[in-house]
Amino acid sequence: MGPPTDDAAWDTNGVDGTLRFLDRLWRVATETEDFDQSADASELLAEAHRAIKKVTEDIDRFHFNTAVPPLMTVTNDLVERVREGISRKDFDEVVEILTKLLAPMAPHIAHELWERTGHDTMLAVEAWPTWDPELVERDRVTMVVQVNGKLRDRIEVDAGISSADAETLALKAEKVQQWIDGKDVKRVIVREPNLVNIVVG
Repeated sequence: MGPPTDDAAWDTNGVDGTLRFLDRLWRVATETEDFDQSADASELLAEAHRAIKKVTEDIDRFHFNTAVPPLMTVTNDLVERVREGISRKDFDEVVEILTKLLAPMAPHIAHELWERTGHDTMLAVEAWPTWDPELVERDRVTMVVQVNGKLRDRIEVDAGISSADAETLALKAEKVQQWIDGKDVKRVIVREPNLVNIVVG
């Protein structure tokens, strides 16, 4: 689904991907028990702060569809970081950021997650997170590619990539080809540099 000003074809299949994302976030936030206090998670923290900036800007414009992919990216990176090792301090900071950013779009699960992760205050009265400008500056970003609303690939691209180049790159991506080969591409929704959604029939 795009911004409220755009036409959209409702696809219930897209709900499956959202459910998997929420389940993945819930499990990593509530089931992680092993920590490595010496581990470096600076890139993950930078990614989380970039997500704060992106989600804040998108919500201000009512672009909720492009506010979700950064949360998915940070969640997946957190899962990988946990496998490699992460300190409790960095883990708690990233989970707290994700929970607060999730609240406007999935308030019930966000409030429950806030309580389950040890907070005794109400999430609704917590301050919205702010980003560190030094952490958000970068030349490359992760562009999410969806087919009919389902995540099919992530591609590292220049932060200043054009809409046309983003579309071309997404359509040519090897992981995407298997989902669009032989099908009619009805529409390509580009929200550069973070999201390309290919609608096929």
